Amino acid sequence: MSLIRGVRSLWPCPICLVPRDKLSDTSKTFRRRTSEDSQGVVKAARTKISAEEKEDVLKEYGLRDVDVSSMYIFQTFLFDLCNCK
Repeated sequence: MSLIRGVRSLWPCPICLVPRDKLSDTSKTFRRRTSEDSQGVVKAARTKISAEEKEDVLKEYGLRDVDVSSMYIFQTFLFDLCNCK
């Protein structure tokens, strides 16, 4: 999952919203991450004026702002270069 900040973030799991300090607690269950929730957080972060405010919103959910459309364009460009079908 390309949006998450990784294992050192406050919410390291790509599947659910388990806090980093609760990773070893198997007696509890945590809310699953959904694409709708993640998209909502990214949209809310993009409305912030400063980069610091934007990062604060994203960090609360362990996310990064990744523009997937540019990744698709780059992938398409690479396929065109190597003539992959």
